Amino acid sequence: MRVVYADELLLENFIIDYILLIVTARVTGICIKRTRAALGAGIGGIYALLSVIISADFMTWAFVKVAMGMLMVYSTFGGGRRYLKLCLIFLALSSAFAGALVAVLAFTGGTAFGSVTFGVMAVSFGVCYCIFSIVFKELGRHRVSGGIATIVIEYRGHMVKLAALMDNGNSLSDPITGRPITICSLESLRGIFDDSTLDILSNVRDPAQAMAEISRLRNRIAFRLVPYRAVEVNDGMLLAFKPDSITRNGIPIKNGMVAIAREDMASGDGYSALTNAG
Repeated sequence: MRVVYADELLLENFIIDYILLIVTARVTGICIKRTRAALGAGIGGIYALLSVIISADFMTWAFVKVAMGMLMVYSTFGGGRRYLKLCLIFLALSSAFAGALVAVLAFTGGTAFGSVTFGVMAVSFGVCYCIFSIVFKELGRHRVSGGIATIVIEYRGHMVKLAALMDNGNSLSDPITGRPITICSLESLRGIFDDSTLDILSNVRDPAQAMAEISRLRNRIAFRLVPYRAVEVNDGMLLAFKPDSITRNGIPIKNGMVAIAREDMASGDGYSALTNAG
């Protein structure tokens, strides 16, 4: 009989749940904070530990397991319109991993989950991860408008990676050059700008005044004003700049520009930018 130590059980389940949550995020194209994924995985690890310590039948009921899975998803992704979809994807991935674990156990001569070693779990997850990567890579190629795209922006040696909603209604472009514009929240671009520029962008609400103040900085950025219209906004202005490079799902956006939205776009869907679906 294999002796299972509490710290080993907690760590193994934490690692597995953490990876499953990260894979769920990649499948749906949602950017999440690693600390939020760690929180969700921690809940899963504690539940696994309590299941052994309490040894009560209700701890293994399917309803309780599903409820804990939904709590893990909520802790990681929050609520929102896609919450139930995220729950289904996470539970499906968890079930697929469990099935792979059973298959590896049968192949290696194991007879029960009590005989599972960390090596067996690693092999099982490795098989699942390879399959998921291939399947979801193909699905990503056929992602339609309205989905989530991965945007990578590089500027002056700095890079940010963020999730953007592919919006058919976003036709914003530079009126002078016709360059396509991706709209990003200021928060998502903090990794690009220096502190002086960030201070102005954060505190000066008038785009024209902000551009004037930034132009006086030593490491000034060549911003320009771009007009836009939106719900309840007829004649708005956004600050925009030309990054060194910008890609969408790994494909370069030729001559693409980036406009800054002061409002945070973060939601239950997890995107922090808007890009044209074309």
